[in-house]
Amino acid sequence: MKKENGTPRIWLKLPVAATPEVVEQAARMFKEAVRAATDDGTDDGVTMTVENRNAKVALNTWNPASVRATNHIASLIKSPLKEINKYPASQKIAAALAEYGKPLRKLGGSLTVPGEEDPIFLDQTFVATLEGAAKKEIAESDRLHGDSEVYSTALRVGRMSESQPIKARISIEGTPRDISVGDMAEEQTKLLFEAVRTQAILRLRIHSRWLRSEEGWMLDIDSMRIVSVTLIEPITGADFVRDLSEAIKPATADEFAQILEDLSE
Repeated sequence: MKKENGTPRIWLKLPVAATPEVVEQAARMFKEAVRAATDDGTDDGVTMTVENRNAKVALNTWNPASVRATNHIASLIKSPLKEINKYPASQKIAAALAEYGKPLRKLGGSLTVPGEEDPIFLDQTFVATLEGAAKKEIAESDRLHGDSEVYSTALRVGRMSESQPIKARISIEGTPRDISVGDMAEEQTKLLFEAVRTQAILRLRIHSRWLRSEEGWMLDIDSMRIVSVTLIEPITGADFVRDLSEAIKPATADEFAQILEDLSE
């Protein structure tokens, strides 16, 4: 039976009361860091416990995947550039910690990770170091670019504000994902919006980037861009059988004899 609070891996200590705002900020920082450290961009298998007096927040793990994720986070906290040089995919963790650690940097807090006796101060220097590490140029040999095709309906299409890109919520391997829409012809963008209403099946070509990690090549989910959309026309069973029969070329007597001869060898 697993312990009530899981296995603590990373601790955040703040010399302030654990107000709802402070807890929310700490939770968001840990959540985004864990999501950045996993292949599927989830935070499953990780929980957080909070002590109210002089806020102490512990990140707890419950399964091997969450242990690997928090180990990467801990290594990056201890030595950002060393971790990123070794595993470029950890750059996403640095970006998450820098962005969501900013609201906490003036509270005088510190982080404690396994294998490091001294606490690491969560201050402006810490945030600035991670911001720099997150922007470090990654060698071409440590990244791959490519396209893939996904068949899905469009669950939602739009943008949060005029300054943000259009995103489409589609299903990838059974998981809804909000993917940015790249530069496409206006007709294809309209097709994407129309598909939300009709729930038509679309063939979407998605451009993505993969980064080298300890487990191999890790998909950078934030890099995904929809670059083309094709409507899949509905087809009846009768039409399918007719098209299939027209596409199949019957074998001649000589061809059939040759097939039998090849099978007997």
